Amino acid sequence: MAEIKSVNELLGMNLNIPNYQRSYKWNIQNIEDLFLDITNAINDAYSYRTEFKYRIGTIILHKTKNDTYDIVDGQQRIISLVLLKKFIDPNFECNILKNEFTSKITQNNIHCNYNFIVEWF
Repeated sequence: MAEIKSVNELLGMNLNIPNYQRSYKWNIQNIEDLFLDITNAINDAYSYRTEFKYRIGTIILHKTKNDTYDIVDGQQRIISLVLLKKFIDPNFECNILKNEFTSKITQNNIHCNYNFIVEWF
């Protein structure tokens, strides 16, 4: 069933990255593009005096046992949003942060992207 959820609702879910998912490939340019897109959406809302709602795009989850949700599509965005949320709220916890990322590509991109988020703000 399709539902619209806030980012906070999404990140509060029991999310899991299945083994078949590729490495986290988003780099600094992807994060910057996301931030610029959000900034433009906020500016448009002010210009047109509309209520601000930013759609992050479709994310597909598969409910498994114990109310766990495997990320089928949207892993890159979810990990990026987790990094942003962790910067905004250092006490933020979610299952994604408990993952043991063994891919050197994923480890490097998480490190570089988090540092970029810190610098952006």
